[in-house]
Amino acid sequence: RGAVEPAVDALVSLHDTLAGVGSLAQPSAAATRTACRAVERAVALFTPSLGHRLLKALSGVTNDLAHLDAATGALWDAVNKHASQLSQETVNSFVALRSFARAATASGHGATNDALHAFFDLPFVPTSPNEADSAAKQFREQWRSDVVAGVIPRVVALVVNMVADAAVAAESNVRARQLRDVADTLVHWFELVASPTQVADVSPELRRSLKRFP
Repeated sequence: RGAVEPAVDALVSLHDTLAGVGSLAQPSAAATRTACRAVERAVALFTPSLGHRLLKALSGVTNDLAHLDAATGALWDAVNKHASQLSQETVNSFVALRSFARAATASGHGATNDALHAFFDLPFVPTSPNEADSAAKQFREQWRSDVVAGVIPRVVALVVNMVADAAVAAESNVRARQLRDVADTLVHWFELVASPTQVADVSPELRRSLKRFP
């Protein structure tokens, strides 16, 4: 919980700063820089807290995914507005975690298609077998951070299980095989980007999901 209070303070400060800048007809360069610094600070403080709470939710410790999704909304708007002036690492970590949270929230509501779109729309997630290696390289070079890497195993386990659900419900064997290819590709990608310990920890769960495919 120690990370939550500074994050909340940063969000309050961000709201006040952006409100002040937004009230100006033509914000000065100094006012814009102040807004960017406020967004950067809010994201830097909020992202670890978001990752921690997301990991607890995905592990079944808590069930506050809807709150997580809602909490990132205002900050998402601010990041989008100032993205070109923020550090890419800061933006990428927040974007990845927010997409993970949206996928998990949609899954919890039974909206499997929305959940899968939220995850597979991320640029570092492969959607075909020949993309796995390049997507892994992109993740390692542009998207990987400690907090994002820490959440990846639980998110991949969730997504592979959802893909298995979709394959079981598929109306044709062709579609079921396509979904199996998607799952196999995702597992291969995960093995490329995760640590050996992470792979070992989640492999039993992944194998159970893969066995469910028709």
